[in-house]
Amino acid sequence: MDVIVLTTDLSEESKRAFAPTAKLARELGARIVLLHVVHELAALPHGAPLAPPVEPLDIGTELKQARGEIARLARTLGDNVTTEVISGVDIADSIASFAEQAGARFIALSTHGRTGVRRLMMGSIAEAVMRRASTPVLSFPQR
Repeated sequence: MDVIVLTTDLSEESKRAFAPTAKLARELGARIVLLHVVHELAALPHGAPLAPPVEPLDIGTELKQARGEIARLARTLGDNVTTEVISGVDIADSIASFAEQAGARFIALSTHGRTGVRRLMMGSIAEAVMRRASTPVLSFPQR
């Protein structure tokens, strides 16, 4: 069975991709994996520049909260949906790697429509996923 990895950052904007992805999955007889990546902010130990980064202590809490929220969102997509919550330092790479390992046919995501300085400062996860993924990416832009 084909797999579509549908990404969400749990924002309202990310839900824009839900309905068209669910429709596509039904038409293809595919299952959806609803994916959320918790951003790991690795901290460098003070006074030890060569020491490896230290994982933040509260990542477990963030993962637990995200699992609850993503389970609620999955119920809005229908029956053939599973959920995954992972963590990663680079969100785009985490999405691309997950999709490849899952053997996904597509990655589906919505864009936030950031431009100018906001895009320069915050970057574009959607654009980075499109550049790095070997899996085809379906993007749903802002209207």
